[in-house]
Amino acid sequence: MKISHDDAAKRFDDAQNKLKQTRDETVQTAKRAADASAATASKTSFAGFGVLLLGMVAAGIGGSIAVQRRQHVASRTVKGRAVTT
Repeated sequence: MKISHDDAAKRFDDAQNKLKQTRDETVQTAKRAADASAATASKTSFAGFGVLLLGMVAAGIGGSIAVQRRQHVASRTVKGRAVTT
């Protein structure tokens, strides 16, 4: 198969341009995927922080109630003797 030099140069330029266009599209797709992934990770991080904060508050309330209950039980006396649990 013989083609002219000009025809070969045109085919080469077309192939090179198509390759560049495909590469640019691939880079843009990867950037969009990375942005979406980063947004999801950010939202998940905030949700995790919220859950940890809620757990901390619940633990603080539970600890406070437990201390009050323990003091109440310890302060009760049965025939002059403190009841321990």
